[in-house]
Amino acid sequence: MYDPVAWRTAVALAASLWAASSFAAESLSLPEALRRAALSHPDLQGFEAELGAARATRVLVSRSPTPEAGLLLEDALGTGARTGVDGAQWTLSFTQALELGDQRGGRLGVADAQAAVVSARQAQRRRDALAEVTQRFIEAAVDRERLVLAEHGVELAERTLDAAEARVAAARSPIAERSRARAALAQATLEREHAEHEELSARVSLAVSLGSPEPDFGRLQASLFELPAVRPLADLRERLQHSPDAQTRLAEAALIEAERRAALASAGLKPTLTGGVRRYGAGNDD
Repeated sequence: MYDPVAWRTAVALAASLWAASSFAAESLSLPEALRRAALSHPDLQGFEAELGAARATRVLVSRSPTPEAGLLLEDALGTGARTGVDGAQWTLSFTQALELGDQRGGRLGVADAQAAVVSARQAQRRRDALAEVTQRFIEAAVDRERLVLAEHGVELAERTLDAAEARVAAARSPIAERSRARAALAQATLEREHAEHEELSARVSLAVSLGSPEPDFGRLQASLFELPAVRPLADLRERLQHSPDAQTRLAEAALIEAERRAALASAGLKPTLTGGVRRYGAGNDD
């Protein structure tokens, strides 16, 4: 059975606990949320490792081809006069590949273009992550306003029920009016519970995007009814040309061109310089 006194007491207790937890934590603004996301968003971790790998790749391709050394042993481990290695012949050789044209420059161009693509794609991911945080922040703020409206609806339904009970007690209204008021209060209570769940879910989603498993912030400082001024069309076009998506496409096109140049340079002559020393076992000559 519905008990108005017990229900109001539970609501007041829950509201006081929520208020205490909210005031215990600092409020959160959108600029602060974006700053935290830039440092701890899960999708933005590992950027430095990716850039470090690109730098290491450039260091490797900047080196000249590694010289090769070889040892050739002949006429060894035979029988008779060829027993053992005393009569063996051995040749120690060194080989160095020579780079002609712009082969090294082509490799460096590809490495630089790959690093530029990595940076451009990171800018895309950073933009997408911050846009996600902004969306979740606004959703959490909107759900908070919906909860406030739902709480007002419960308060209004409670006052309506009090008035209906007073009129029924004074025989000024039928009992059905009190029943309708109770049903309206029950519906308003359900709507408030739904709004509470929605707000909590939105706050948890926002906290996860900030790198925290649960909300560690209080109230959200959001001005939902203050819209920014619309930028001029020329300004929007200029910003579009320098957007992360445009910069990524340009970097990818530059990478394709660098790979084409490197392939043409690598298709040229690849001479090698070889030298060595040979020892003849029979006369112990070199």
